[in-house]
Amino acid sequence: MSKVVFFCFHAFHGEQLRTRGLGGIASGTTMLSEALRDLGYEVEVFNSIKKPKEYEGIKYTPMHKAQKMDVAMAVSNNSARPLRLIQSGSKAVWQRNRTSLSRIWKRKELAQLFTVRPDLVALSDDALEKTPRYIPYRQRHVIPHAIEPAFLQLDATKFSDRPMRAFFASRPTRNLKWVIECWKEYVHKALPEAELHVCSPAGTKFPFDIDDLKRHNIIYRGSLQKPELAELMHSSRLLPYPGHINETGCQVALQAIGMGVPIVSFGEGSLRDLVLHEQNGYIEKEKAAYANRMIQCLSDEDTWQHLHNGAVNHPWRKSYADRALDWERIFIKN
Repeated sequence: MSKVVFFCFHAFHGEQLRTRGLGGIASGTTMLSEALRDLGYEVEVFNSIKKPKEYEGIKYTPMHKAQKMDVAMAVSNNSARPLRLIQSGSKAVWQRNRTSLSRIWKRKELAQLFTVRPDLVALSDDALEKTPRYIPYRQRHVIPHAIEPAFLQLDATKFSDRPMRAFFASRPTRNLKWVIECWKEYVHKALPEAELHVCSPAGTKFPFDIDDLKRHNIIYRGSLQKPELAELMHSSRLLPYPGHINETGCQVALQAIGMGVPIVSFGEGSLRDLVLHEQNGYIEKEKAAYANRMIQCLSDEDTWQHLHNGAVNHPWRKSYADRALDWERIFIKN
């Protein structure tokens, strides 16, 4: 049996994905590991866990126990450093955050990049284009994030199946202020019965007056577990999400695509690739135009149905099983 290994500097194991949830890097690593296991590979994840654990056939091992090894594929999150242990097999750095020469220099990894020469896997075309060409990766690829099964439901496929509701699910610093201003100044006045539900990660400071938001039908939901978030998306007509220039891959936008929810965005960062203008959403940067697109998605059935169908047929609407085949094709069976 061929072996695949992952390296990550977070501490986690697969059972936690089911019991308390994991952050984006940990959850993505876990689910891709499981999809590769299902293809018949032996999979081991080296991370900052204190004690070894095996869950659902995957080994989670403390990073310090990693030895020199021969593998079919080795994938390291954000860092080339662990890949020096790979004697044979494909080597890839999975870019989850922006890559810069200053960051690589700070981590003292530049020399290792020249000696290890891993490939780079970016999450979007935008992230790939913004990675400096002089950083010595062997080859560069784009493999977008996959979508979790909970966010690939399509029961509510009609406009009438969903209430006049929008949702925002990210850190408030991801331009939530802009969305709230658009809602207060335009959307709430045009559609007083419409609701905007806002949720943010646990431990995130929420810098807005919740009582004032309620007066404009903006409902703060706090932190939601994934089943609750999936239900919220499943019962919403719109994701107003401007995006951020430093986002390499946006999970909430992909989840919305999985659920067939139109997106209104600035088209910055990875949203440039995820929002196909007039296909699964709109890209607008002027406030009145942005708000008008929100109103359209919430109130016009033909507009919503067209964008919903565009989301369902989006080329990046892929499961982890699909993405595991992409990794296998590029790094193992090439």
